[in-house]
Amino acid sequence: MNEKIKNKIVNGLEENKYYSFKILKTTIAPDNCEYYVLECPYGNKYLLNKSYYDNYGLKINREIICKIDRINCSGKIFLEPEHPNYIEGNSYKFEYIKTQEITNVIGEREPGIIVKDILGKEWTVPYKNDIQNKKNVELKIERIKKGKLFLNNSYTAKYKTSLKKDKSYNFKILSIIIINNIKYYALEDEFTGKHLLDFDYFTDYNYKEGDKIKCRVVKFSTKGRYILEPEHPKYNIGKIYNFPVIRIKQTKSDCFVIVEDCFKNEISIKVNDKIGKKLSCKVENIRKGKLVLEYILKRLLTIILIP
Repeated sequence: MNEKIKNKIVNGLEENKYYSFKILKTTIAPDNCEYYVLECPYGNKYLLNKSYYDNYGLKINREIICKIDRINCSGKIFLEPEHPNYIEGNSYKFEYIKTQEITNVIGEREPGIIVKDILGKEWTVPYKNDIQNKKNVELKIERIKKGKLFLNNSYTAKYKTSLKKDKSYNFKILSIIIINNIKYYALEDEFTGKHLLDFDYFTDYNYKEGDKIKCRVVKFSTKGRYILEPEHPKYNIGKIYNFPVIRIKQTKSDCFVIVEDCFKNEISIKVNDKIGKKLSCKVENIRKGKLVLEYILKRLLTIILIP
């Protein structure tokens, strides 16, 4: 399946790239939270929640390096400042506090430990090895998100590949479970990692326990789990398809054409051209099982022959 998705670029800032930002001041936003006001190299201003980074030593008029962690579908930019002591993907020694059973992402109980980082923050980590009275434990930093460290046993990490954003992997559906009144598919990836997939978004796909599916990694959430998008059974990202036109909705200034996908889901597209019974559209993206379409304008090409 062809699912190559380019990094989003908004106001000159590209997703997954690093840029220098200047801290101008702090401000209280309408949500009553305190934020840093940052200025990017192009002069645009962005907010950074101060509470996530109180121990980073950030100061007014200082410049900091931030990763463009994500740009959502509405163009909002999410920043992640570089940690003052740690780098994603590297392994470090953390102070061992105690052993404690934890709950993994699909609700199973498993062995774990609590460790303390160099800034004095404590973190819970899945850990099946015997500690043997160690004072320090070597752990790999899988992700840093909103100042939170997501850690993994550095020894087992050598044999367990981290999932990468916008890459596709094979998964097996273990079961259908309910957590906090929400229904999920419980998945296992090809490296034995466990994951959740929202059940309600993919009822049209008719998945059942034991099925093997391919999913693209959309992002890594602050809840410590990957957000996955299964391969669509009919459509490929980047391909063009003819969609049946169901009806037309006209406003004072625009015309919207309602088309239908293979599951009878309706999709609205802004079109200002004459159309027939079908509309040629490019599948720009697939989010939560729903198609994001772009109308392909058909123009007549006139060829002038020069004698």
